[in-house]
Amino acid sequence: MKPSRPDRPVSRVRPSWLAAPPLTRAGNAAEGAALLHEWPDGEAALLLGALRDAMLWVETPHDARPSLFPAGAAARRLEQIRSMPYADQLHTALVKLAAVTADPGSVETQQVVDACRAIIRWAEMRGAPGTRLAFMQVCALAAPADPRSALEVARLARDLGEHARAESWFRHAVQIARNQDWESYVWAYVGLGVLYIRTGNLPAARAVMVRALRSSRRRRLSLLEGVAHHHLFHLETEAGHLREAYAHARAALAAYGDNRSKLPGLASDVGRFWLCIGEPARAFPLFEAAHSSIPEPDVRAMVAANAAQAAAEAGDREAYERARLRALDLIQRVPGRSRLAEAYLRLAYGDAAAGEWTRAEEGASVAASFARADGQAEVRLAAVALLERVQYRRAAPTIMPPAENPVLARQGARLAEEFLRALARLGGEP
Repeated sequence: MKPSRPDRPVSRVRPSWLAAPPLTRAGNAAEGAALLHEWPDGEAALLLGALRDAMLWVETPHDARPSLFPAGAAARRLEQIRSMPYADQLHTALVKLAAVTADPGSVETQQVVDACRAIIRWAEMRGAPGTRLAFMQVCALAAPADPRSALEVARLARDLGEHARAESWFRHAVQIARNQDWESYVWAYVGLGVLYIRTGNLPAARAVMVRALRSSRRRRLSLLEGVAHHHLFHLETEAGHLREAYAHARAALAAYGDNRSKLPGLASDVGRFWLCIGEPARAFPLFEAAHSSIPEPDVRAMVAANAAQAAAEAGDREAYERARLRALDLIQRVPGRSRLAEAYLRLAYGDAAAGEWTRAEEGASVAASFARADGQAEVRLAAVALLERVQYRRAAPTIMPPAENPVLARQGARLAEEFLRALARLGGEP
């Protein structure tokens, strides 16, 4: 199966279910539908008009562009732009983009890309991911041989839950990056693997992650080799293959080296796995060592909450109280509510394990409320289940994949020591 050719990125036909879906959906109205949800009517209409102009220009062959728009189209578009009280950044970008309606035959591709990227930056500052995706796709279509633009579209689409579109753009990035940009080539396979993980297609995820691993080794891209091993660790734990999982964790640790942006996350993921299989005493030191090196406030709060849960399940009351206070302090510093539902749920699990039923009930209630408001169905269901157990004064049972045999237990203990030594080299605060 071959993805779409890079010189034909807007093909509408999907010849079979085995082929990737087309890069764009039928009709520009569908491409800009998100704008109608993210902006008031006036702003949405103006941005949608600019998007349609740009998409039409991009999808039209160069020699057919001079007659693309009727006379007076540019004047009407500029009048619309001047009628809206926009900030300078957006106003300038829209005026530049309106040039495609004035003289479409002489407009340079870079001018269109620069204008679209200015709109993307403006939309990002205002929390409008659908607008970012729509105009980022124009950039990628305008430069069909640029794998990095294709990757940006794919990641945005994936994070917005547009899985078919994300799959197509990841495959397109793989094709155009081959023999040109090996880093983007591997990132495209990694992104495709993450997409398959999120959609539950674990065999496909494993296949593309192995492809990413082999390519990163061949091209000596150590960071990406670590990323591939990291994801394969998760996939092997899901399959209950502990020996292979530990091998990937150790290989990821070696590939990351002292990379501050990746090592603490790997350590906390391994610690989370140990917590889930009933090894809280082994997990707790990893959480303690990792959290201070994590820069993202929401992730840091989550790791601190994991530490509190691990200490409680290990029976270390003093460590549980200390970690719990730290987690609550970090939660208060998180801007917005990003991942707070899950952090409160982890604390509630720890409270239940410590027999602090009032705390557990309060934490689970907060977690359920936040998860409901944020549309996190899985977290909400887990919080509700914990609430029911707490009402009967029963701690939530630990999820238990296949237990370690003595050989794997020794491997796990040695792996924990290796992680602690690596984290110690990072030092304290990021």
